[in-house]
Amino acid sequence: ALKFAFPFRQAEFDAYAEHINEQFDQQLESCHGRVLRYDKSVRFRVGNTCRYELCDFECFRDIYSSHFSTGG
Repeated sequence: ALKFAFPFRQAEFDAYAEHINEQFDQQLESCHGRVLRYDKSVRFRVGNTCRYELCDFECFRDIYSSHFSTGG
């Protein structure tokens, strides 16, 4: 639905989908819930500001750390 509504953001959506799929590949299956929570947090941040795009991975390092670090 997003690709239909926002065809000009196709490259952004594709890059983000690849990024999330890589996270699933890197994590144990028992940690896939962390990937889903990370995805939700990133989408929340992007959806609530005009400063970021989904493919601005470096801007989400704090979110990544909070979901995937040993203490996260």
